[in-house]
Amino acid sequence: MDMNLSARCALVLFLLAFVDLKIVSATDKPGVCPRRRWGMGICAELCSNDSDCPNDEKCCHNGCGHVCIAPYTGKPGVCPRRRWGIGICAELCSNDSDCPNDEKCCYNGCGHVCIAPYTDKPGVCPRRRWSIGICADLCSNDSDCPNDEKCCHNGCGHVCIAPYTGKPGVCPRRRWGIGICAELCSNDSDCPNDEKCCYNGCGHVCIAPYTDKPGVCPRRRWGAGICAELCSNDSDCPNDEKCCHNGCGHDCFAPTQ
Repeated sequence: MDMNLSARCALVLFLLAFVDLKIVSATDKPGVCPRRRWGMGICAELCSNDSDCPNDEKCCHNGCGHVCIAPYTGKPGVCPRRRWGIGICAELCSNDSDCPNDEKCCYNGCGHVCIAPYTDKPGVCPRRRWSIGICADLCSNDSDCPNDEKCCHNGCGHVCIAPYTGKPGVCPRRRWGIGICAELCSNDSDCPNDEKCCYNGCGHVCIAPYTDKPGVCPRRRWGAGICAELCSNDSDCPNDEKCCHNGCGHDCFAPTQ
């Protein structure tokens, strides 16, 4: 009878230990311990698992003991897409912390190496004018596209397209108050002819661009004028007057013929 009781107690203790082990392993915090850069740390066991550490810190091996350390977080950016074939079959890094500067630890088709991250190309995708394009993803990001082309959504899939560039000219200065509070355009490609998508004080609308008035600013005869910016371009001036530098600031003057 005592033998059976002892066996039962042993079984219960074993099961409790197993459950406790599961609970401990479940308390692991997200993230990974940073790789040690050099030497070894203090030879003391200051923690046994992540639950012994405050906030998001993890219990990490320092080369001799275990201490609480903030987890490693990956560097910003994404790994560029591989262009062809496979790279060297070696594990030259295990995570971004193994790489210098802003390089990331990326898969090369066979191993992992440090590579400069992918960055979006300048410019924006042109707005689709009508219907939808081919329903295939021919690119996943700008690094898949040649030259200055960008990976753009065509209404169904993604394809490489030359980026949109704004129309020449600048938006005219608003004369007073605010305009209609509606987003009638998002960029110049939404506007007809040479009109530009301009901020009207509340929303964006298509407006004919500002152009410099004909003529040239008169030459200053002497000294300097008032040190104030009374205009920023010709559209701020009445009639045919131009915004001219007066020696200290800018003011409206009748142009020379």
